[in-house]
Amino acid sequence: MRYENYRNKMQKLAGFAGAVRRFRVPIILALALVAAVCAALLSVRGIVYEVTPCPSSVEYGSPLGYEAAAVLADVRYEYAPGSGGEWTCEVPVRVGEYRVRAVAENAFGGRRCGSTRTFSIVPRETDVYVSQEKAEYGSLPAVTADLAYGDTVFCTRFEYADIAAAETEVTAVESAVVALDREGNDVSFCYIFRPVAVPVGFTPREISVRVQDAESVYDGTPLRFDGYELDPSTPLAEGDILIAQFDDERTEAGEGENIPEIRVKNTATGKDVTARYKIGIVPGKLTVQKRPLYVTTGSASKIYDGTALADGRYSLAAADGESGLLEGHREVLLSGTRLTDAGSADNILQFRIENGDGADVSANYSLFFDAGTLSVGKRQVFYSTGSGAWEYDGTAHSCTEYSVADGGENTGILPGHTHALGTPAEITDAGEAENASALRITDAEGRDVTSNYETVCRAGTLSVVPRSVTLRSENGEWVYDGEAHSQPLLSVAEGSRPLVAGHSFRIGQCTEITDAGSVQNLLGVFISAADGKDVTANYDITCEYGVLTVLPRPVTVRAADAEKVYDGTALLSDEFVVTSEYDPALVAGHTCTAKTEGIRTDAGEEANRVVSFSVRDAEGKDVTANYGVTFAEGVLTVLPRPVTVRAADAEKVYDGTALRSDEFVVTSEYDPALVAGHTCAADTVGDRTDAGTAENRISRVIIYDADGRDVTANYAVTEETGVLKVLPRPVVFRTADNAWMYDGTEHSESGFVLAPSSGYKLVAGHKAVAEKYAVVDAGEYENRLTVRIVSQDEEEVTFNYDISYEYGTLSVHPRPITVTAADAEKMYDGLPLESTDVIITSDCDPALVEGHYYDFYNAGTRTDAGQSVCTVEYFCVYEGDFAGGVRDVTDNYEITFGDGTLSVTRRPITIKAADQGKVYDGLPLESDAAVWVDSDLISWHSYDVETQGSITDAGTAPCSVRSVTVWEYGRDVTFNYEITCLGGTLIVTPLPIGLQAGSASKKFDGTPLTCETFLWIPLYEDRLPVEGQTARVLTQGEQTEIGESSNKVVSYALYEGMRDVTGNYAVTCFDGCLRVLIPDYTMKISTGSGSKVYDGTPLTVPECEITESDLPDTFSVTAEAKGSAWAAGKVRNTVRLEIIAPDGTDVSDFIYVEYDYGILEILPRPIIVQTASNSWEYDGETHWDTGAETTAASLPLAEGDSFQCTGPVFISRVGIEENSLEMEIVRQVSEGVSVTVTDCYIITWIYGVLEITPSDLYGDIGIGLPDIAPGGGDGGGDGSGSGGSFGKVYSESGGMVYLREANYGEYMGAYWRSTIPYKQLLDDTYSMNYLASFALQNGGKQGSLIRIQMETGKYVLPYYMVPGAGNYQVQTSDVLYSGNTSEPYELYNYFYDYAAEGKSGELPAQYAAAEAAYRNFVRNEYLAVPETTQSYLKYVIRQQGFDASDPSVISKVANYVQGAAQYNWKYDRLLDVQSDIVVAFLRDFKEGICQHYASAATLLFRMLGFPARYTVGYAVKAEAGEWTDISELDAHAWVEVYIDGFGWVYVEVTGAGHAFGDPVGGNEPLRLEIKPADEVKQYDGTPLTARYVEGADPRSALLLRELLHAGYSYKAVFGGSITPVGWSMSSIESFTLFDAGGTDVTDRYDFEFTRGELAVVEETVITVRPYALQKQYDAEPFLYGAYDYTAAGVPGGLALHLSLEGIGLTDAGVLRQEDLQGVAVSVTDEYGRDVTDRFYIHFDLENALMVSRRAITVASISETKAYDGTPLTNRTFWIAGGSLAPGNVLFAEVIGSQTEIGSSENSISSVRITDAAGAEVTDNYRVSLSEGMLTVLG
Repeated sequence: MRYENYRNKMQKLAGFAGAVRRFRVPIILALALVAAVCAALLSVRGIVYEVTPCPSSVEYGSPLGYEAAAVLADVRYEYAPGSGGEWTCEVPVRVGEYRVRAVAENAFGGRRCGSTRTFSIVPRETDVYVSQEKAEYGSLPAVTADLAYGDTVFCTRFEYADIAAAETEVTAVESAVVALDREGNDVSFCYIFRPVAVPVGFTPREISVRVQDAESVYDGTPLRFDGYELDPSTPLAEGDILIAQFDDERTEAGEGENIPEIRVKNTATGKDVTARYKIGIVPGKLTVQKRPLYVTTGSASKIYDGTALADGRYSLAAADGESGLLEGHREVLLSGTRLTDAGSADNILQFRIENGDGADVSANYSLFFDAGTLSVGKRQVFYSTGSGAWEYDGTAHSCTEYSVADGGENTGILPGHTHALGTPAEITDAGEAENASALRITDAEGRDVTSNYETVCRAGTLSVVPRSVTLRSENGEWVYDGEAHSQPLLSVAEGSRPLVAGHSFRIGQCTEITDAGSVQNLLGVFISAADGKDVTANYDITCEYGVLTVLPRPVTVRAADAEKVYDGTALLSDEFVVTSEYDPALVAGHTCTAKTEGIRTDAGEEANRVVSFSVRDAEGKDVTANYGVTFAEGVLTVLPRPVTVRAADAEKVYDGTALRSDEFVVTSEYDPALVAGHTCAADTVGDRTDAGTAENRISRVIIYDADGRDVTANYAVTEETGVLKVLPRPVVFRTADNAWMYDGTEHSESGFVLAPSSGYKLVAGHKAVAEKYAVVDAGEYENRLTVRIVSQDEEEVTFNYDISYEYGTLSVHPRPITVTAADAEKMYDGLPLESTDVIITSDCDPALVEGHYYDFYNAGTRTDAGQSVCTVEYFCVYEGDFAGGVRDVTDNYEITFGDGTLSVTRRPITIKAADQGKVYDGLPLESDAAVWVDSDLISWHSYDVETQGSITDAGTAPCSVRSVTVWEYGRDVTFNYEITCLGGTLIVTPLPIGLQAGSASKKFDGTPLTCETFLWIPLYEDRLPVEGQTARVLTQGEQTEIGESSNKVVSYALYEGMRDVTGNYAVTCFDGCLRVLIPDYTMKISTGSGSKVYDGTPLTVPECEITESDLPDTFSVTAEAKGSAWAAGKVRNTVRLEIIAPDGTDVSDFIYVEYDYGILEILPRPIIVQTASNSWEYDGETHWDTGAETTAASLPLAEGDSFQCTGPVFISRVGIEENSLEMEIVRQVSEGVSVTVTDCYIITWIYGVLEITPSDLYGDIGIGLPDIAPGGGDGGGDGSGSGGSFGKVYSESGGMVYLREANYGEYMGAYWRSTIPYKQLLDDTYSMNYLASFALQNGGKQGSLIRIQMETGKYVLPYYMVPGAGNYQVQTSDVLYSGNTSEPYELYNYFYDYAAEGKSGELPAQYAAAEAAYRNFVRNEYLAVPETTQSYLKYVIRQQGFDASDPSVISKVANYVQGAAQYNWKYDRLLDVQSDIVVAFLRDFKEGICQHYASAATLLFRMLGFPARYTVGYAVKAEAGEWTDISELDAHAWVEVYIDGFGWVYVEVTGAGHAFGDPVGGNEPLRLEIKPADEVKQYDGTPLTARYVEGADPRSALLLRELLHAGYSYKAVFGGSITPVGWSMSSIESFTLFDAGGTDVTDRYDFEFTRGELAVVEETVITVRPYALQKQYDAEPFLYGAYDYTAAGVPGGLALHLSLEGIGLTDAGVLRQEDLQGVAVSVTDEYGRDVTDRFYIHFDLENALMVSRRAITVASISETKAYDGTPLTNRTFWIAGGSLAPGNVLFAEVIGSQTEIGSSENSISSVRITDAAGAEVTDNYRVSLSEGMLTVLG
């Protein structure tokens, strides 16, 4: 092959060489021509020639237009200045003369230049004009022109057609136009500018003018000032000046505004350009200071005599340099200081200063006093107190006897004053004290005037002698433990006087005993009062002493066991073990020694005995005498030596003959297997013919020592069989090939032969047969025929062969089909569009095999408008059905997939700018809302609309939609909509406002009275004209003569700057009043006084007298008293006055009158009222009696008055109630009209008694929290009771059985009271407790057998009893079950759990009316919660987010209560003496037993509107089909909740608690209850939402904070928000927890979400953030310092007073809001005034103080022993990781045990940690367990 290739290549090469030789001449000529052409081209390359001539000139910014070219080369252009200079490639652009040439490259790299041309660049002509349609007046408007190269243009001067016009033509001044290039270079010379005039509108120029202040001291003349200045930051336009006109002035003291009228003038044109400005005026102040006057007053003094001291002397003086009162002004003394009581006071006088017209001008003066002093001295009184003596009894003693000495002129008690001894001096403790009691003195009106007296006491003596008691110390007995023991217990000896009630002993020094023996129990005694005070000194104590005894510590000394395996040598042991019933056996630090004896050689046992024993302490002292020693023998054991004798194995390939072997092997775990010198003999038996195995057994074993002695007994011989193995005979068969197309039917090929590779042939006489192998599905298969081998007798011998196959191939080809996704189309709806069908095609007919069907899934969705591809993501073909089985046959098809198209069209919507309106307020009304018109916006889409349009003044303006953006959860989806936008209207209506002309008055002086002032009156929302706007108002009116007339508004206008804004107001004008008074006439009138006791008739006193008047006699005066009083109290005796002038005019309103009104007083009527008494026998009904009457010793009611009861006292249960009625006394004043006159009486009440006595049928079985054993959440107790049997229950179904005894209804704070049974029955047979049973029966529930036998006499029954089934007492009471317990009773009940299953079945219709009536009774009886309890439970409900409408609220309440406290039967018993146990349990103690859980849940259900009752009985975990004992440990309490239309259901609410550490549950996730943190802010118009997550209960709060502290993080989505002032809830929509590495670990926890609170308040919010402090639990308090916090939101000038001193934690936990409830917080202003009520104080505790749990690992020990039939245990435990806090002690119970051979964990069942005081602190630790292994060997 290689040679042939070579020969072909050589033949081709020879053919080419021959062709070249034949045509060599033409080839040479052609090559020469090519060379000549190339030389010519190289010689002309680079010659330059012009294409377009160069112009002589070009305009700046235009291209040159010159173009050249070169032969076979590119050209470039070079430029140079026209006057000479270097050539460059830079293109010139500035105006000037230039040269240009073209340059190219020749064939050898040289330059070839074209001709040089000259040209010039001339300036560009262009129009320049102002580019702005609007410009601020006085500013330089922007200009524009047609420029080149990105140049810019501006102008610094302009010409204006009319400078004062709002719009005028403006022309740039040509010389002021400047052009700059991009680098800022001036290129103006490159242009010729042609200015063009264009119209420009001017916007007002804003300027600010500040008017300067002026000040003077009041001198009666007007103050004017015209100083002002222009704000430098708002200058005038160039050439303009300001002109100001001032009209304001001020005469009277005070402050007023000084606002001028401002105009602006252009100096160049002389025109007023004020309209071109928006002028802001900062008003100046005109201040007239008050005129100072200095007043000196006189002084006076006296001794207290009950009368007032006054001094009206004074002198006036002016300040230096001042003239005092103005000329014509005078002072009038009005009043002065009066001092009656002892003490001193400044003598301050009151004046009025008048001008010459008598007008009061006091407001223009400031009076400064150099005040004299009025002094009243105390009056001396002498008195004496009595003496007394008592024996100490712990109570206070006093003596109230006293006497007062008579007085002199300035001593003694004044006439009319009375005296009494105040709080008497007291003595309690043994000793003596002065009886120094204070004296109290009152005046005739009952006022305490003691402070006006100096009391001098001559005190008596009070004495108390000590109390004699005899005390006895207790005996004590202990077992010796090396520790000192004492018995600090005392009691009062028999026959001795007791201690005072409430006193207790306290032991000081105690006698101690350590070694075994006895001593007298001598104690140091102290006695303390209830408040802890030491009162020992108040006792004379005699002691009787007990005896302290220490018993020897019992120990057992046992010689140690020892063992070994037989080795032919002796076994000895000198070890021993000391044990005791006490742990440890020996006292810590003690050591012991002992001597033993014993020996053993052959296999077997021998006793090992202790022959001596002694104990010494740590100092080496012999303390054996302190022990009671018992000796025990040990055992020396020699174990037989284990050996194994195994028959030998043998094997061969099957050939039809038998296999045998007589060899054996000896082995052992010990080396050598046999003791040196020993030998073994053994016999074997066994054989095998067919393939397989057979035992080769040992039939006999004997072991001999070196002397030939049989020592087999010292061995433990194990005989093991060997294996005789006959291997199957290996043969190989080859199967045949075949192929088919897939059609769903079976195909097979049955041919085969013995393969050549087979190493063995069949045994002679054997033959092979094959079984059929069929295929159906597409693919290549091995032809896996099965071959059987039989003997000549046709017997099966296949098992003797190891058959292998060389398989042929069976091929089924896949059926080809094409599957295409179907197209789909719709209008955009925010939901994905999917392809929901496929199209199947194929070359085969049919495409799918008959009977096949398919399933598919098309991938690809289209949500947004547009088109996209959809594909067939999943396609399967099946055969069969669900009855016979479905099979996937997709692989039998060769599938080609095709794509489809998804089309979504845009969705049309229309939006309109909203019509908006408001009343004018000076601020722009801007369009900020839009509304949808025929909107088809997708419901979950949100949108942002930006509208435009604005109006400020009254009127209308259009508004429109500027833009619309549609959002889908933060994504812009606007493009999916076809949006049409419509316009709206903005409307500003004028502000309604009133304008009242001013009013004035004066005394008649013959001149007209006018008033130019005016007053704005709000007519709409208390709004006045907009701030900054000024008004010009003209009033008209005058009054000269005495009388009055109107002052009218004749014109008005309002301005904003110089702009008239009157049209923005709807003004209503009101008249003022001008009044001229009669001059200087005064009158004084007095009326009489009187009093009486209330009798229902009016009291009048007609006495009326004009005591002073300077009216002329020509005036007529009529005055009469018109006062009247009929109800208790005081009223003035007023006057009706009429004064007629000489001309007949009534001038009563124009005369100054002073009145001295008398007082009319009605005294309350004293009466004694007794309420009715009554008695009833208990009948389940509510009773009351509202009778009341005055007693015989009392005044009667006033005629016409009667009693009316407003608050009856109700009684419904057995007992007595005080009939303390709430009563009113009423008086009928007209037909059907009455008034209350209770205040007209002083009532002394004598209350009657209402009593309900027990009946034979019903009794009050009220109890405290029922006295039952503590129950757990599993229905069982906790081990605190005796555990004795109360009875037993048999359950056919098994499970939890709640056996109900009774329920209670009324919560009394510290106990439950019995409730009223319901009288009506169902079917006249069944109590209402059967309602739920009838409902369950109607729902198809099946009953289960229950048998009960009670031994306590209590009749109990399960829930949901099947009506009409069983042999028991059917119950007619829905409260207390009763019946015969002497014999077992049986019934059927429905096993049903409402909390898990919900309402199961409906009540039959015939019971609906009875249920409705009972429901009303239940709601009246079982919804009551004491008011004192409600507030805290409302707080719990709000915090937990409970909602009565929530279908799962019953389960949520139960879950909350179960987790709200720790179940602990050793709970603090102080809980049971609290006044409100439920609140104390949930809020304070947070631990308890079933009674507490059930009580709390009952009241919570009631607060949510669910009738609920507290129920007791037994909760038994029954085994199915077996009797289960009922013990005290099964006693339990739970809750019954009434479900409307269904009946009573039981609800389990007791929490189980945890023994230690975190709750453990295998793989169960850890439960955490979390909530959004509460948030507060001050209203600001924006939504308030939650910020972070916190634990909803203390445990969850700690666990969550520990996770976050360890680097965990979370993502939370919050729901709920609030914008207006108010309260709302927040929720957690989703929550994901990540560990420190970012891994999602949410599924490791069972998160339960509750709701948080959101509050928006009106007050300013101060947020206090305590410092973020953290430590691990160490049993020490972790407290904040006083100022360990930051505070945000405290306004400047105010101070926050808050101390966190002492706030913190000791136990593990995080600081919570409850921990801060007692913290005092206040805010004060700069004057120290408390302004706390203006603020809301919020504590942000996100990172507040945390005490984390202490991590420890508790381990149990591992141990191993050989099997001996006894349990292997080891109770040792230790702390393997971490450590305890100081003073804490660990207790653990190790319960592991292993008896049989094998291994198990040395389990730790419980861990408990206590502090030094014995209190449990386990919850402060995170406990891990490391359990050892217990192993028992064979």
